[in-house]
Amino acid sequence: MGNSVNPYQSLWESLPNAEVKYSPESQTLYISNGKPARIGEEIAKWVVVFTDESPESDDNAEANSAVAIQIDDAEAVLKPFVDAILAKYAANPPDLPSDRMG
Repeated sequence: MGNSVNPYQSLWESLPNAEVKYSPESQTLYISNGKPARIGEEIAKWVVVFTDESPESDDNAEANSAVAIQIDDAEAVLKPFVDAILAKYAANPPDLPSDRMG
């Protein structure tokens, strides 16, 4: 098995406080760009987006930037997306047991 090259590595490294956390027990995935999150809003079932400013303190709420996302029950929520990517590119994920894929 050779080493893979991540084309996003330099972008990720430019966000020194970026973090990805996953809790297998609750299947909660949290991804942050490292900037302070001020307020979270559930945008879909099990999906919360955190922004950098509180809409109540800003007349232009649309100008707020997403700084983090939390996905509860992440395996179930993300499975259709992963399946579609794998189907489109006819790829098999490396190093995953076959019972984890479906």
